[in-house]
Amino acid sequence: MRIASRHMPRYISKPIGAGGWLALFFLTGLTLWCMITKPLLLAAAVILFIPYYAVVRPRLFQEEQQLIALAALRADDSICEFARQFDCRKVDTWVIRAVYEQLQMQLRHVHPAFPVRAGDRLKEDLFLDDDDLEMDLAQEIEERTGRSLKDFSANPYRSKVV
Repeated sequence: MRIASRHMPRYISKPIGAGGWLALFFLTGLTLWCMITKPLLLAAAVILFIPYYAVVRPRLFQEEQQLIALAALRADDSICEFARQFDCRKVDTWVIRAVYEQLQMQLRHVHPAFPVRAGDRLKEDLFLDDDDLEMDLAQEIEERTGRSLKDFSANPYRSKVV
């Protein structure tokens, strides 16, 4: 008999490896070197970053406010409402739970338990970008459920998930 999805292992993020620490050390050293030997270059980089930040930050703030409002409208929603929107005879309950919980982890900066719905569009409604989906979310769900993404072209839901 299949183990219930509530007993599925949690996703445990891996610590930064040696390569990550090496890259961080390199970038820190490069910044310090620029501060000492090329302060004008560093100042120019900071000055060029300010207009970018002035354009991007209001958009991010607006997206965050929309997500907060969406979460407030769904204050009583839980994983139960999410799961009821699927036919559990056709869709693996482990995948349902993993998707719900990992989406909540991606959106925890907005709400500690963001109420996700099956009809939510990942890019348009939840403002997740391709990197979040491909590099983080899909791999975390794959790891938690034990389902492989190697032959994803055979998946019947391919190109149907938005």
